[in-house]
Amino acid sequence: MNKLVSAVAALSVLAIAPAAIARDRGDYDDSRGDYGRPRATFFVKDKFEGRSITVDRPVPSMREFDINDKISSISIESGRWLVCVDDDFRGRCEVIRRSVRHLSDINMDDKISSARPLGRGER
Repeated sequence: MNKLVSAVAALSVLAIAPAAIARDRGDYDDSRGDYGRPRATFFVKDKFEGRSITVDRPVPSMREFDINDKISSISIESGRWLVCVDDDFRGRCEVIRRSVRHLSDINMDDKISSARPLGRGER
């Protein structure tokens, strides 16, 4: 019986591991519902600290949450996100596939004005 339980546990890990690895690397597209709704948390300080908002829908203007041009880090729970320096997804935009502790690393610190999840195949 112990061997059977061990075998089932090992097979469960093998079945889950590829999806977990893909999710950690950001090599997946959540728009098909593979991991639930796209979801991201935007923080006003580096390292996922300070005031934050969590969204699962397009945000055409961060003014709605009073964090326009104040975002310094992003935690990606699921999906790929387009973040832009102007309202309505305009101006310079970057695709964010994984969490970013310091937006200054991609020259987006205190510049984000809008964000939206990307659908499958969208860039």
